[in-house]
Amino acid sequence: MSNRIYIDVRSPQEMDVPIAGAISLPYYEVLKDKESFCELCKDAAEIILICRSGRRSNFARTILNKCGIENIRLMKPGEAKKEIEDA
Repeated sequence: MSNRIYIDVRSPQEMDVPIAGAISLPYYEVLKDKESFCELCKDAAEIILICRSGRRSNFARTILNKCGIENIRLMKPGEAKKEIEDA
């Protein structure tokens, strides 16, 4: 089982710079293929969803919850970048 997965659900237009170590998966892509999104996350010990306001990451969390995945945190981009860099 993998340890922790960071998923940035912001659109490419919102990103100043992508976060190294995070998977860029815009929310509209998550909506297009919810099953693959859940499959991507199912073995992670923890999923960190990243977005600026928390709105899209909260929607993505709801999708994962419907798949039975509960080990989720929401973070803003700066917080996630710092946590990844400090790891």
